[in-house]
Amino acid sequence: MEAGSFALVGASMLQQRRLEIAANNLAQVNTSGFKSDVPIFRIYDAPNPTGQESQFPKDSVQQPAWKSTHVDYSQGSFKQTNNPLDLAINGDGFFTLSSPDGLRFSRAGQFSLNEGGVLVSPQGWPVLDDGNQEIQINNASSINGGIYINQTGQVVADGQVAGTIKLADFPKPYALVKRGFASFTHVDPNVNITTPEKSAIFQGYIESSNVNAISEMVRLIEISRLYEAYQKSIQTFDAINDRAVNDLGRVEKI
Repeated sequence: MEAGSFALVGASMLQQRRLEIAANNLAQVNTSGFKSDVPIFRIYDAPNPTGQESQFPKDSVQQPAWKSTHVDYSQGSFKQTNNPLDLAINGDGFFTLSSPDGLRFSRAGQFSLNEGGVLVSPQGWPVLDDGNQEIQINNASSINGGIYINQTGQVVADGQVAGTIKLADFPKPYALVKRGFASFTHVDPNVNITTPEKSAIFQGYIESSNVNAISEMVRLIEISRLYEAYQKSIQTFDAINDRAVNDLGRVEKI
């Protein structure tokens, strides 16, 4: 494969990865608490596949390569629902959930009460308080509007304190891993979990996804056109090679 074709194939594969990320972001635009992904690339000196020295300067044949996916943790907009069990975090931090696979951390605050009166996520994972205990609300009248949650996360049901919702934060930059359902785990199970000082919990609101739908749609169009241009360039290289083999190498009889 010629150096030009090699570079175009590599660039096409990167555009395919960008397409996957943009499409996933767009699919999650209505997912509460979802944080968008951003592709990160790096530059390296592409090896010459022919084993020959390039006739171009070194800086003109550098090849982009995939590096990683960065999560954008910026806060999404708030949507008012007036549901007393819908909560949104204004500032840093995550709700702490107890899943069957261990602790999960999430910004998605669409909670409810299960049959046992425990505050849970849509997946049925209990929301933990500042003592890492489940928050139990047994009074049935509380379900009909008797629950008040202040900005510090204290849960009051019919005048009785049921617990204080635990907000967890970590050293920045965050070293979190996405685990589905807009939840995260930390790469270090022994990380020092802190409580954000300036964050507040808003009752009756949910935090929307921070995906910008218009930007992602524009990005999809851009990627599609770039991919098409790369494919046409590769076809041009193939046509040149075909002519070199079938026409330029042909011996004419005199």
